[in-house]
Amino acid sequence: MLATALSDKRGLESTLTKLQEELQEMETGLAQAKKQLADEMLMRIDLENRCQSLTEEMDFRKSMHEEVRIRLVMPREKSVCISSHTRLCLVGFDLFNSSTN
Repeated sequence: MLATALSDKRGLESTLTKLQEELQEMETGLAQAKKQLADEMLMRIDLENRCQSLTEEMDFRKSMHEEVRIRLVMPREKSVCISSHTRLCLVGFDLFNSSTN
Protein backbone atom coordinates (compact mmCIF):
# COMPACT_ATOMS: atom_id res chain seq x y z
CA MET A 1 0.00 0.00 0.00
CA LEU A 2 2.83 2.38 0.84
CA ALA A 3 4.56 1.42 -2.39
CA THR A 4 1.38 2.15 -4.32
CA ALA A 5 1.03 5.55 -2.66
CA LEU A 6 4.66 6.40 -3.46
CA SER A 7 4.17 5.30 -7.05
CA ASP A 8 1.02 7.40 -7.33
CA LYS A 9 2.88 10.34 -5.78
CA ARG A 10 5.71 10.03 -8.34
CA GLY A 11 3.18 9.81 -11.16
CA LEU A 12 1.32 12.86 -9.91
CA GLU A 13 4.59 14.80 -9.48
CA SER A 14 5.58 13.89 -13.03
CA THR A 15 2.18 15.00 -14.31
CA LEU A 16 2.46 18.23 -12.30
CA THR A 17 5.91 18.96 -13.78
CA LYS A 18 4.62 18.34 -17.32
CA LEU A 19 1.60 20.59 -16.70
CA GLN A 20 3.81 23.34 -15.27
CA GLU A 21 6.05 23.18 -18.36
CA GLU A 22 2.98 23.28 -20.60
CA LEU A 23 1.63 26.26 -18.63
CA GLN A 24 4.95 28.07 -19.04
CA GLU A 25 4.87 27.45 -22.81
CA MET A 26 1.30 28.71 -23.00
CA GLU A 27 2.15 31.84 -20.99
CA THR A 28 5.10 32.50 -23.31
CA GLY A 29 2.84 32.02 -26.34
CA LEU A 30 0.24 34.34 -24.81
CA ALA A 31 2.85 37.04 -24.18
CA GLN A 32 4.04 36.74 -27.78
CA ALA A 33 0.47 36.92 -29.08
CA LYS A 34 -0.21 40.04 -26.97
CA LYS A 35 2.94 41.70 -28.29
CA GLN A 36 2.02 40.83 -31.87
CA LEU A 37 -1.50 42.20 -31.32
CA ALA A 38 -0.12 45.46 -29.92
CA ASP A 39 2.29 45.77 -32.86
CA GLU A 40 -0.47 45.14 -35.38
CA MET A 41 -2.78 47.63 -33.66
CA LEU A 42 -0.05 50.29 -33.89
CA MET A 43 0.49 49.41 -37.54
CA ARG A 44 -3.25 49.68 -38.22
CA ILE A 45 -3.42 53.08 -36.52
CA ASP A 46 -0.39 54.24 -38.51
CA LEU A 47 -1.98 53.07 -41.77
CA GLU A 48 -5.28 54.74 -40.91
CA ASN A 49 -3.43 58.00 -40.18
CA ARG A 50 -1.52 57.78 -43.46
CA CYS A 51 -4.75 57.03 -45.32
CA GLN A 52 -6.39 60.07 -43.71
CA SER A 53 -3.41 62.26 -44.61
CA LEU A 54 -3.44 61.06 -48.20
CA THR A 55 -7.19 61.62 -48.45
CA GLU A 56 -6.78 65.17 -47.14
CA GLU A 57 -3.90 65.79 -49.55
CA MET A 58 -5.97 64.44 -52.44
CA ASP A 59 -8.91 66.69 -51.51
CA PHE A 60 -6.57 69.68 -51.28
CA ARG A 61 -5.06 68.91 -54.69
CA LYS A 62 -8.53 68.50 -56.21
CA SER A 63 -9.50 71.87 -54.77
CA MET A 64 -6.35 73.51 -56.11
CA HIS A 65 -6.84 71.87 -59.50
CA GLU A 66 -10.43 73.12 -59.65
CA GLU A 67 -9.31 76.61 -58.69
CA VAL A 68 -6.66 76.64 -61.43
CA ARG A 69 -9.14 75.23 -63.94
CA ILE A 70 -11.66 77.94 -63.11
CA ARG A 71 -9.02 80.65 -63.44
CA LEU A 72 -7.96 79.27 -66.81
CA VAL A 73 -11.51 78.85 -68.11
CA MET A 74 -12.89 82.22 -66.91
CA PRO A 75 -10.93 84.41 -69.37
CA ARG A 76 -12.22 82.27 -72.27
CA GLU A 77 -15.76 82.53 -70.98
CA LYS A 78 -15.37 86.31 -70.69
CA SER A 79 -14.25 86.64 -74.30
CA VAL A 80 -17.12 84.42 -75.48
CA CYS A 81 -19.56 86.45 -73.44
CA ILE A 82 -18.25 89.72 -74.81
CA SER A 83 -18.94 88.62 -78.34
CA SER A 84 -22.43 87.26 -77.69
CA HIS A 85 -24.01 89.09 -74.70
CA THR A 86 -21.68 91.89 -73.79
CA ARG A 87 -23.56 93.66 -71.05
CA LEU A 88 -25.17 90.62 -69.30
CA CYS A 89 -22.02 88.50 -69.23
CA LEU A 90 -19.72 91.28 -68.07
CA VAL A 91 -22.05 91.98 -65.15
CA GLY A 92 -22.11 88.29 -64.22
CA PHE A 93 -18.33 88.08 -64.58
CA ASP A 94 -17.76 91.12 -62.37
CA LEU A 95 -20.07 89.73 -59.70
CA PHE A 96 -18.17 86.45 -59.75
CA ASN A 97 -14.80 88.20 -59.42
CA SER A 98 -15.95 90.41 -56.54
CA SER A 99 -17.41 87.46 -54.61
CA THR A 100 -14.24 85.32 -54.85
CA ASN A 101 -11.76 88.05 -53.85
